[in-house]
Amino acid sequence: MRALLTRGLLRVCCRRIGDAAYSAYHNIRSGKPYPSILATTVDTDDRVVPGHPFKHVATLQAAGIGPRPHLVRIEMRAGHGLGKPTDKSIKETADMWAFTAHWSGLNVKPVN
Repeated sequence: MRALLTRGLLRVCCRRIGDAAYSAYHNIRSGKPYPSILATTVDTDDRVVPGHPFKHVATLQAAGIGPRPHLVRIEMRAGHGLGKPTDKSIKETADMWAFTAHWSGLNVKPVN
């Protein structure tokens, strides 16, 4: 894969592919407290293996990093990025904001 990313912008933005020092997965530390984490994935993503978020969250949970949740949100039949239908993008964004608001302690007042 690294050999394919040798020109132009790809060379600049993707030079850390395969670098364990830059990897969130390879830098999980046992016993260190982590915030709540919501990883998202799509079951039909042709660019990112859906198993990667599962592996990352399972490693976080096994590392004993505190009581906060470490979850995976799976979107079904949605594709990658621009291939995702608008309604699915809206639902995903709403879920991410709701998770963030709840676990950051944000007080949300209902709109009348």
